[in-house]
Amino acid sequence: MTQFTIPRTAASPEPSGRRGATASQRDAAVDLVRAVCLAVVLLLHISMAGVAVVSGDISITNAVEDEAWFAPVTWLLQVMPLFFIIGGFAARAQWMRLRARGGTSREFIVSRTRRLLVPALAFTAVVTLTLTVAALAGVDTALLAEASFRMTQPLWFLAVYLGVTALVPLMLRAHETAPHATLIALVSGAVLVDALRKFSGMDAVGVVNYAFVWLAIQQLGFFFSEWRTGTATESATWDAVARARRRRLPIALIVGGALAVVALVNVAGYSPELLLDNNNPASIALIALGAAQLGVLMLAHPPLTRVASGTRGSAFSRFVNTHSMRLYLWHMPVLVVVTAGLLTAGAWWPEPLSLEWFATRPLLIATVLSATALLMPIAARLEAPTERLVGVAARRIRGGRPSAPAAVWLGIAGVVTLLVFGFWPAWAGLLACVLMMLSLRVRTFAS
Repeated sequence: MTQFTIPRTAASPEPSGRRGATASQRDAAVDLVRAVCLAVVLLLHISMAGVAVVSGDISITNAVEDEAWFAPVTWLLQVMPLFFIIGGFAARAQWMRLRARGGTSREFIVSRTRRLLVPALAFTAVVTLTLTVAALAGVDTALLAEASFRMTQPLWFLAVYLGVTALVPLMLRAHETAPHATLIALVSGAVLVDALRKFSGMDAVGVVNYAFVWLAIQQLGFFFSEWRTGTATESATWDAVARARRRRLPIALIVGGALAVVALVNVAGYSPELLLDNNNPASIALIALGAAQLGVLMLAHPPLTRVASGTRGSAFSRFVNTHSMRLYLWHMPVLVVVTAGLLTAGAWWPEPLSLEWFATRPLLIATVLSATALLMPIAARLEAPTERLVGVAARRIRGGRPSAPAAVWLGIAGVVTLLVFGFWPAWAGLLACVLMMLSLRVRTFAS
C-alpha cells in the first residue's frame, strides 16, 4: 500500500516588495533575512522527503518527522515566526507610505491580495491542467493523488497570510493606540486557546490560534519597525544611557524568549519539536520563539546590512525576493517531477535515513533548486495571461464590485478548497481557480 506523508510545514515566504520601491524605502538586511529564510524552507521541504520502492510500491514520507534527534534541530530551523515578524515590518512600512499619499485600507488589501493570489492562480491552473491531462493519458490515479497532496501542502501559508495581512490596517491602528495592550491581548488569547485545547482534549479548538499566534507575531514586526526607525534617526549626541538600554532590549528578548520555550517544553508539557508539532495548529511556543528571533535580528542587523550590501549578498537577495512566491509555489512540483523522472528511469533510491540517503541529499537539493530557478522566467510569464483572464472575467461577470474583505475571503476559500481536496480531482482545482479569480476582480475595479 502506498504511503504518503509530507512535512506538515516549515515556513513560508513573505511576498516581495513592490517593484517600484526605491532602495531607500527598503531594508537590505531584512530583505536578505527573508531570502535566507525562504532558502531554509526550500531546503527543508526537499531534504525531508523520503522515497522508498518496496515490491513495486512507492512510499514517500517525511523521513525525519519521528526521529528524536530532529526535535532540537527544529529550534534552529523553525523560521516561520521570523517570516511573520518581517512581514509585519514590511506591511507597516508599506501601509504608512500608502497612507501618507492619501491611500486607503482597501487599496492596501487589494495590493497585498493581488501579490499573493496572481502567482497562486497561475500555479493552480497549470498544475490542475497537468494532472488532468496525466489522468486522461492513463497515469495511475493513486500516484496522481500523491503528487496532488504533496504539491498542495505548502499552500496553507496563503490562507493564513491572506487573513493576517488583510487585518494589517486594523491591527496597526490598535498598535498606534495601545501597542503593549494589543500585544498582551493577542498573547493572552493564544494562551487561553492553548489551555482550552489541552484541558478539553479538543484539538480543533487550536485552529483559533492561527489568528492569535500569527497576529501577535506580526505585532512584533510592528515593534521592530519602530525600533529600526528610532535607531536610524539617532543623533551623534544620543545619550549613552539610552543607547545602552536599546542594546539591552535584544538581549532581553533572546534570553526571555528562549527561557519561555524551555519552560513550555519542560514544565507545561509542550512538544520540543517546533517545526511540526507546535505549528499544526500554532501554539504559544512560536510566540516565544519569535521573541528570541526578533532579538537576534536586532543584534545582527548591522553586520547583516554590510553583507546584504555586497555584490553576492545583494544579488542573492534580489533574485529570491523577486521570485519569492514563485519559488515557494513551484519547488514542490519540481521535486515531484524530478522524483517521478528518476523512478521512471529506474534510478536507485537509498533507504531513508541510511548513510547513503544522507549522502545523496546534497545532489537532490542542488538538482531541484537549479531546476526551480530555471523555471522562474516561465512562471513569471504565466502570470501575465492570468491577469488578462481575470480582467476578461471581471468584465463579463455582472453585479457590484466586491469589497476588499470579500475578496480576501474568496481567496482564502479557494486556497482552503485545495488544502481539503488537493488538485485532484480536477473539479477541486477548477473551483479553486474560480474562487481566486472572483477575489481578484477587486483588483480590476480598483485600477
